[in-house]
Amino acid sequence: MLDDIFGGNEAPNHEVYESIQKTIKSYRDRMNKKIEYVAQELGVSVKYLRHQIDPNQPDRPLSIDRIIDIMNLTGDFSTLAVIADKFNMMAIPRVTAELKVKDINKLLDDANVEASDVFREGKRDLDDIERITKELNESDAANARLRASLENIKNKRKGE
Repeated sequence: MLDDIFGGNEAPNHEVYESIQKTIKSYRDRMNKKIEYVAQELGVSVKYLRHQIDPNQPDRPLSIDRIIDIMNLTGDFSTLAVIADKFNMMAIPRVTAELKVKDINKLLDDANVEASDVFREGKRDLDDIERITKELNESDAANARLRASLENIKNKRKGE
């Protein structure tokens, strides 16, 4: 079905399939387990799991339920970030502890210094730009955690 419309890497959400495959492989390597173990933990056959995580097998598409099951099993939520990125959003964990403002400020300062160096020199390669982008994303996530923490503190104080 998808093959009639899309080529190999052109299938919609290919990055999601790629991410979930990496998640499973990383889990298997970390736990020293075979794919049979993963399939058994997910309650499916190996064949069915292989079909679900293959974007070229549209008869058994990867569902959001299966993605959640895999993330819960592996403890790896990187696929959630891939999904969020498709919507130009970020997925960050909720913060339950108070963050230290000085830590956030240091992260922001480091990212700003790096960014200014890159733009001042103007001759950075793609790896440098990707590294800086990653640091800026981490900074954005840290700011979001700080914002959530401050909102949590504010809400607690309103309740007092």
